Amino acid sequence: MRLVRERMPLLLRSFTISLLIALIGCAGIRGTPQPFINETSISASAFQTTASADWTQAQHVLATQTINLAAGVLGINNVPPDPRALTVQAQGIVVRSVADAPAHPGIIPCGSVTGYCYAYLDNEHTIIVPDSRPQNMGPYEMETIILWRLGYDVSRR
Repeated sequence: MRLVRERMPLLLRSFTISLLIALIGCAGIRGTPQPFINETSISASAFQTTASADWTQAQHVLATQTINLAAGVLGINNVPPDPRALTVQAQGIVVRSVADAPAHPGIIPCGSVTGYCYAYLDNEHTIIVPDSRPQNMGPYEMETIILWRLGYDVSRR
């Protein structure tokens, strides 16, 4: 009887420690993130359809047309089309809507030359769009994300 009491706590502790290690190990494993994350008022299905179409268009444009890396400063810094764009997959691209600019429906304040944009990139994976026009998510902003992922300097786009 005494042997059972001594072994039981040891077995219970071993099981608890093993379970804890397994849970901690699995916490770091994540499934493939969604291609696009909807933080807008568009329905999920319409959002995914629009985002996927814009991403495909962005890939095609970059793979087949001259790329201006200085469009954001009204300059020209053309580079040849890059067929690698067709291999860049959307992964964890957040599209977030914010309030429209006062007295300017469909646009939002941003750091552009005019002070307003139809959409802009907040970082390398977040597109900001106006509440009233969340479909403004691309394809230009998506082109910039793809170029970023391909290693281009997009600081002037």
